[in-house]
Amino acid sequence: MLEIPAADYNQNCIITASHSISGSYAGGFDCDELSYMKIATEETVWAKIDLTESVKIKCLRFRGGPDQSSNTSPQTIEVSTDDSNWTTIASFIGQEYYSVVSPWFPVGMNVRYIKYTREASNWVYLRYMGIVLSDPVDHKKMFKRNRNRFFLNNPITKGDLERENLAWSYFQPTHDCLNLQPVSGRPAVFHTHGENFLTGGVATASSSESGHPPSHAVDGNLSTRWNNNNVMPSWWKYDLGAGNEKTIKKLRLYKVSYDQLAGFVLSGSNDDTTWTCLFTATMPTGLNVWREWDIPNYTAYRYYRLYVRAGYGGSWVSIGECEMME
Repeated sequence: MLEIPAADYNQNCIITASHSISGSYAGGFDCDELSYMKIATEETVWAKIDLTESVKIKCLRFRGGPDQSSNTSPQTIEVSTDDSNWTTIASFIGQEYYSVVSPWFPVGMNVRYIKYTREASNWVYLRYMGIVLSDPVDHKKMFKRNRNRFFLNNPITKGDLERENLAWSYFQPTHDCLNLQPVSGRPAVFHTHGENFLTGGVATASSSESGHPPSHAVDGNLSTRWNNNNVMPSWWKYDLGAGNEKTIKKLRLYKVSYDQLAGFVLSGSNDDTTWTCLFTATMPTGLNVWREWDIPNYTAYRYYRLYVRAGYGGSWVSIGECEMME
């Protein structure tokens, strides 16, 4: 999927908010998690972007929420074509997506306005809003309209940019993207991850509970899981097979309601002996949801291992599903 920042769909996009803010208006609707839009208030607030025209959006994702963990107020993301009739795309509470980008929320309709609303008190941060357009023709129109900023030829290559007299820039350390420096000055982030490559290989683990083997973490069934059988430390590993090395760029984990994984380390190896640490993270709480991370890795590996550092259920830890993409 080709993901673009909502704020960079059109250089004439209009962003408004119900109350005064600090930070940047655009910071709440770009794909740079370091920039932000902070709304100060003691009552219900909203922030809204007008794309200036109606376009069909396939899905979107978001990061933001109240700045206090004790705040469990409801939040919604809505879309509209006329700024009057709104369709709710997602509802959540508290800080569920305060520290991590949400999973993809399906949209599948024409959209001109996207609005985030948070009820009750406390300040709120908006940090990320990425969208995927449904029609490739709309992608081309967008890039043609903003030709001085972008060029689209999927996949985007160095040659593509050079033919358009655009400089090949750098990969951001936390995103699989190109920084094309749009007029807004914020990174234009293009996520172009492929399909899950954890197929056709062999899953193993340091220990497993009866009925919950390592293979259950890659069987495509959200009702099954791998469990470490109450043994810590523990690890889960996948062997892609000789000649099938892959360069991981994105990691996705599904959290089941049993013995949730907390802290983990992702490593890669080509001999199953010498391991290179690629990524360390702590899973946010939340049941029966996907979590995902962009991995700053540029080396292909045959073996990938998740080393379990901690679990929310003590020494009992489960993984519902694991996916990796290039």
